Amino acid sequence: VPSRPAIQIPTDLTEGKRAPISCSVEHTCPPSPPTLQWNRAGYKLTDRQQSLKDGVWKAETVMEYLPSYRDHGAELECKATYPNGLRSQRRVTLNITFSPKNTRVLIPDGKKERKEGDAVSLTCESDANPAANAFTWYNNKRDGTVELREEQGRSITVTVGRGRETFSCTARNPLGTENSTLSELQVLFSPKNTRVLIPDGKKERKEGDAVSLTCASDANPAANAFTWYNNKRDGTVELREEQGRSITVTVGRGRETFSCAARNIIGDGKSTVLGLQVLYKAKDVIIEGKDEVKEGAALELECHFSDYNPPTTQYSYSWYLNGNPVNGETGRILQINNITESHSGNYSCNVQNGAGPSSSPGFAVTLTSATTGEEQLTTVISGISIISGSVAGAVLIILLILALYLYLRYRKSQKGGASGGRRVEPDYQNSQPTESPYAALQMGDTAVYDVMKNPQATESPYAALQMGDTAVYDVMKNSHSTENPYAALQLRDAALYHDIKLKNSERLDINPK
Repeated sequence: VPSRPAIQIPTDLTEGKRAPISCSVEHTCPPSPPTLQWNRAGYKLTDRQQSLKDGVWKAETVMEYLPSYRDHGAELECKATYPNGLRSQRRVTLNITFSPKNTRVLIPDGKKERKEGDAVSLTCESDANPAANAFTWYNNKRDGTVELREEQGRSITVTVGRGRETFSCTARNPLGTENSTLSELQVLFSPKNTRVLIPDGKKERKEGDAVSLTCASDANPAANAFTWYNNKRDGTVELREEQGRSITVTVGRGRETFSCAARNIIGDGKSTVLGLQVLYKAKDVIIEGKDEVKEGAALELECHFSDYNPPTTQYSYSWYLNGNPVNGETGRILQINNITESHSGNYSCNVQNGAGPSSSPGFAVTLTSATTGEEQLTTVISGISIISGSVAGAVLIILLILALYLYLRYRKSQKGGASGGRRVEPDYQNSQPTESPYAALQMGDTAVYDVMKNPQATESPYAALQMGDTAVYDVMKNSHSTENPYAALQLRDAALYHDIKLKNSERLDINPK
């Protein structure tokens, strides 16, 4: 029976430190010694023979071995093959010391999908000889790695959240340390940090612009349902027709701010409000002023509007007459002195701000002539004078007719009456036709006055007037056409009326006695 090889191995095999390992076998045939072979290749081998005693020889091979942690616990075999074909072998188990290798974070239950806030057990595993006896844990955040100083054991329990989704550890033994790879936990959480984004970043828009908005959030799994809101001053309105992650809206004065809500299977999250600075043109632009102006006077028109953004300090004005610019006029008030026919027509006001121009409706200005007004005033005054003269003439004629009537009644009563009243007859025959009728009237008036003054108490004063009718008639007959008899009659009528009034009052005083 062939002898079994003997393996000599150092007691301390440390990774990375070379160590000689020998395999030897005794034999008695020096010319044809047995062949020795290792089950490890790639190492330097040294073969030699040594004479022992009594014709016995020792065949030996020495391997310069470089220990590796991968060989720890493995079997090292040396096989001897004799010339007659017989074989024998010996095996030994390698005990190699090494620092921690293949360090890793393990989850005992194997579940890597967790909800935010779950408590998770973690274990720091490594291959080491001697075994690792010290551990350090890390929470690997997006903004850096944070050491969990309070956690030092091989196994720990952590509460997971959005900022604590990956972990790592470090294992140590007397020979060294090693960091684990990152262990990523699939932490499920509802949308956080929900916000409204504008892809181009522009928050200043014009009224009527189409603006793209995106609802962004941090969520796991990613948000898959969205609701959009238009935050008006009088309340929040849900945009039911807009449900996607990105929408396009047309902005206006009443739609300046927006918000969104993002949802996933865990929950939902609402964004803060995004405010858009909406610029819009001036609203309700109108012109105020007089639409009729006299030639040569001053024209003043004022441009008004009711709503705006940005403020009025950022506005400019321009004026137009019949569609043509009014040169040099850029203020809110248009003033033109000493206007002429060229200034009449259709005026409009244009208000310009950052959102664009806005024009007023046309305002028609007509020119009136200054002389036309004076002529109209003269015509009115003339008409009033004519009317006044006509009224005065009518009054005089009425008084004249009344006087003639009273006088004729008086004459009639004198002819047929029995009273002994004194009759006074003026001398009409001595009055020539060529004399002034006013002189004849004056003489007749004296006679009438005398009759009115001296009648008896029983006589009617109206009878006295009758005797003057002939004189009056003669005066009217013989007056020239170029003379105005009405003026003379007016003077006489006043005297007659006074005497009649006086005599009536005397009778009223006497009769009661």
